Amino acid sequence: MIYFDYTATTKPKKELLELHTRINQEYWCNTEGMYNQGVKAHMLLDKSSQVIIDTLKLKNKKVLFTSGATEANNTAIYGICSGHYNEPKHIITTYLEHASVLNVYKDLEKRGFKVTYLIPNKDGIINPIDLEKNITNDTILVSVMWVNNIIGTIQQLDRVIEIIKKHPRIKLHVDAVQGFGKILPNFNLNDVDLLTLSGHKLEGLKGTGALIYNDKLHLSFIKGGHQQDGIRPGTVDLAGCVVMAKTIQLASINIYEKYLDVKKKYEYLVNSLMNEQHIILNKSQYSSPYILSITFKKVKGETALHTLEKNNIMVGTGSACNSHSKDQEKTLIYTLEDSTLAVNTIRISLSTYTTYEELDLLIKHIKEI
Repeated sequence: MIYFDYTATTKPKKELLELHTRINQEYWCNTEGMYNQGVKAHMLLDKSSQVIIDTLKLKNKKVLFTSGATEANNTAIYGICSGHYNEPKHIITTYLEHASVLNVYKDLEKRGFKVTYLIPNKDGIINPIDLEKNITNDTILVSVMWVNNIIGTIQQLDRVIEIIKKHPRIKLHVDAVQGFGKILPNFNLNDVDLLTLSGHKLEGLKGTGALIYNDKLHLSFIKGGHQQDGIRPGTVDLAGCVVMAKTIQLASINIYEKYLDVKKKYEYLVNSLMNEQHIILNKSQYSSPYILSITFKKVKGETALHTLEKNNIMVGTGSACNSHSKDQEKTLIYTLEDSTLAVNTIRISLSTYTTYEELDLLIKHIKEI
């Protein structure tokens, strides 16, 4: 299999699979047990949180381990909004967000929240001036993803943060799933109130994720016991937590070197396809080299996907979490000159594991479609 769908998921590292098995075998006692083995398990849970804090050089932050980014995004948003049900409340987000963000806001609108959706320009960039203009006295939360999962646009979070800092009451939520471990941030992670991560996007395990949040925030979402400060009650998956911490630690190594390697491959791919008249390369100066969106002028994206699959080449058509929904096309509708071509799009995602031989095969077969 020639794999170009790393944005959807990655192959887990062998050492993380082995670590998960070892922790399950050696620390299987409940982390809340008052006996020695339970205490040791809880100490390992605390150590895992500290590993993330130290690795990311965080201050005044806490780590909530989750089952993935979808749960982390839900917890972040509902957790903040739960304290504002009986008062005027306003939220600002973008039409570019992941389904696990947009669908939460659709639900909150039904509960009386006013939500403003910022419209991106043709490069997929949100104008910070539009953000500032839409802030009101009732604004409590802003959600802006770091890197878009469909077209790879890198948002100007440094400018977003400048604006949010003028309004201390407003909390900033950033879906960092496609940015973390791939791109060095042009902003301080400590300036983000709620940051969400996914393990399986980083060669970790499915079912692992994290919400990093300001330690002054009082989040409330699921009701139950006191585990993880009562935010995520229930017996803790210690092995998953340990593996998530190790995943973040490993993903933080040589980020820039990995970025440069992928950037060369991205440029090779773009230069090889830029003169093809039957496709449109959806890219800009703000694009992540890990993602290339390609629109066919006369072929449906799903048709192109299966044509490539017949040649053992795997690509995506959009968000894997939303691959059977028309919502996946919204990002492309805003960025394509001819929005009707949104359904004709595939997503190529690269990795340090991608070889030039694989790229040559991909290029050959795209030219033949």
